[in-house]
Amino acid sequence: MRLQHGALPLDFARELVEEVLAVAAKCAKADERESFREEKADIDGIEIVDIREDRLNALDIRWMEQFHVSDSFERVLESHPGLGDSISECVLRLTRSMEDEKAFLYASHRTLKSDDKKPVLVVQLMARSLLSIERLEEILALPLTSARPQRS
Repeated sequence: MRLQHGALPLDFARELVEEVLAVAAKCAKADERESFREEKADIDGIEIVDIREDRLNALDIRWMEQFHVSDSFERVLESHPGLGDSISECVLRLTRSMEDEKAFLYASHRTLKSDDKKPVLVVQLMARSLLSIERLEEILALPLTSARPQRS
């Protein structure tokens, strides 16, 4: 799922979105939690895959906004002046343990050959960490390493 933070695209992995919405729903007021679950159950019952996926994407976007899921991450980005200007996009992936949470810069072969392309910031985190500004600060405070592009 793709959101925009100013001019910076934020690309959330499907697995991360599903888990973070489940965590956010557990913390939400009972009426919001019930509404989210009912809407999701209605969509899960749709048999036509394309229609189900389109509606699921719309539901994800709406509830990410309703639960303010990306707010903490966007605030952390803003607290690191220049970071948003030095990357082309941010990719957020799900990981299963705190030990595997990290942020790194990735430059593809295409990026390395082109002066106008900036690296991608990849952030691997657990769903709960996306909702915690303190944990996000810890992850982005670590020195960012560069991932080597894979040779083809």
